[in-house]
Amino acid sequence: MALAVGIAVLGGAGASAAGPRASAAKVKTLELKLGDRLKVKGTTLACVVQNSGGVVNLACLDGSLSKPIPHSYAVGIANKGADLAQVSASGGSAKVVTVVQEPTISGGDFVVPAGGPKAYAVAPTTALLIGGTHVFCAVQTTSGTVNVTCGLSSLADKLQFPSGSYTVSESAKFSVLGKVQPHNGFKTVAAKTQP
Repeated sequence: MALAVGIAVLGGAGASAAGPRASAAKVKTLELKLGDRLKVKGTTLACVVQNSGGVVNLACLDGSLSKPIPHSYAVGIANKGADLAQVSASGGSAKVVTVVQEPTISGGDFVVPAGGPKAYAVAPTTALLIGGTHVFCAVQTTSGTVNVTCGLSSLADKLQFPSGSYTVSESAKFSVLGKVQPHNGFKTVAAKTQP
């Protein structure tokens, strides 16, 4: 069973906030749906598209979905908000450290792909579109660290994170919650170093 990072609470330093910069020819795009899981090749990172309290979201953590690394930090993001949480000593639950509400994003949600849930192994320069949401992620390498960075966007916004929205980044070294600033700027809201 996957760890439900604190998105259900919403009810309503290091990673790039501007999305992937690689050319479209080099970026693989995956359209994900509820129940899809992914493992980032060569790392201890795992993510799942889940429904927490009626909110479809993407949660990423350090370790496996069934056994996150105790005391590590995890991130979650949905149309309504984003959060950073700390995994318990047992690895079976998480406590929200910081939570923010996302602004409304224009344009339609990403399309939900057909078929049942799948498991994927992904590498850097992979883009993720979470069906039924505005969540767009880039599996990328930033300053030598492989991470999954997610924010809200739409095809109408050309997959750029709009100013005033929030992003989350998860790696084996850090978890970051940030706010997108004008002119591709980025302000750290919360940052934690992984144990």
